[in-house]
Amino acid sequence: LVLMRYPVQVIYPYGSIYFSTSSREFWSKWGRPASSFVRYMYYYPLGGSKRAWLSIPIMFLLNASGHYSVSQVLVGDKAEVGWNTVFGILGLAATFEVCGNQCFERMVEVEVKVEVDSHTQQSNRMEVQVPKWWIWIRFVVTSVALRVAAYILLHKCLNSSLSEWVN
Repeated sequence: LVLMRYPVQVIYPYGSIYFSTSSREFWSKWGRPASSFVRYMYYYPLGGSKRAWLSIPIMFLLNASGHYSVSQVLVGDKAEVGWNTVFGILGLAATFEVCGNQCFERMVEVEVKVEVDSHTQQSNRMEVQVPKWWIWIRFVVTSVALRVAAYILLHKCLNSSLSEWVN
């Protein structure tokens, strides 16, 4: 696409986005250009990961307001409550994940053996480790949030059902 003299590259979501293991992975796959714009316009000025409890929910709710026109065009209803609910659920899941990661991350010194020209050299490096149980909780919360948000999106924002899309 070319708008005036500036080329615009449209990048579609890639991969199996609904099989994402975290909300961060889902959003990185969903809309790379849009998420970059939202991140630089809202997330970083509001404090980024240092104030995730504030910046992430506000970023998602502002993003929700940008989607009112989608359902207005598709079904003739802005569905503000539906969009706010969808992005509120996704924003809470993302906030839960980021704040949880910040609580549970710990730096662990890991010994690494590297083989160079048939000689083994030993070096140490710092690596982040998150408890396995936290990874599972994060996965379950993300999976439930994505499915609930998809249900609300379909039924409340688009006034539709899954059977209408399949047939």
